[in-house]
Amino acid sequence: MKLFEKAVKVFIVSLIVVPCLACSQQKISIASVSSAKDALRELVNEYRMDNPKAEVRINFGATGDIFDAVNTGRDDTNIIVLVNSDWFNTLASTKKLKDGTISPFGKNSLVLVGSKYAAANKIDKPADLVQLLANEQLAIGNPATVVFGRSIIEIFKYYNIYEELKGKFDLFNDAKSTLQAVEIAQTNYGIIYKTDAIISSDVKTIYTFPQESYNQIAYSIAGVTETYNSSCDKFLKFVHSETGKQIIEQYGFDIN
Repeated sequence: MKLFEKAVKVFIVSLIVVPCLACSQQKISIASVSSAKDALRELVNEYRMDNPKAEVRINFGATGDIFDAVNTGRDDTNIIVLVNSDWFNTLASTKKLKDGTISPFGKNSLVLVGSKYAAANKIDKPADLVQLLANEQLAIGNPATVVFGRSIIEIFKYYNIYEELKGKFDLFNDAKSTLQAVEIAQTNYGIIYKTDAIISSDVKTIYTFPQESYNQIAYSIAGVTETYNSSCDKFLKFVHSETGKQIIEQYGFDIN
């Protein structure tokens, strides 16, 4: 009789525990740079259409902050989307990122944009920035914390205009706040990602910087070794499906 009662108790506990484990496997926490915000939100929305029970949370931040969180293991992030950089390479080489999950997400480019009050509608070459900014400031990402800020400095040094422009910078800690500064005319000009420029009706694209002037801005998506779960596999497969690729491309990324 006691054996029967014990078996019943085990069976009841298993009924309680197994569904809970299944629920926990559905949870996915993604950390991403803000320049991938719109594409990722659309990806998650589309993923939920076929997986209504899935719990997916996205946190957006600067590359350096995401690196610190994953490197120290201080949060429960399962998947990251970052621009390829020393930060990303360090996470990969120290096995903080799960083998077999690191894959391309898309490529971005940099453009000069103006607010609705900006006098210029176009420039012919990067050197024209010196005259354009004679009485203006330029919104850019902070090179100390965001990859695209470093890329902007690369551009200026490539065209030998850095020394003339370095006193003109208004620095911001992520791509979205850089865009917003121009949208509200906090500064009339800024350099931002193409992906941000094409979704904003409050800025105009004045110039697209040639790819030769800065290192390619390529994004990768990867699972975090310590927190990876089975639901992450399913989400990553969706990201790389034809539907996923179409969404990423729709938001201005080059997936070739």
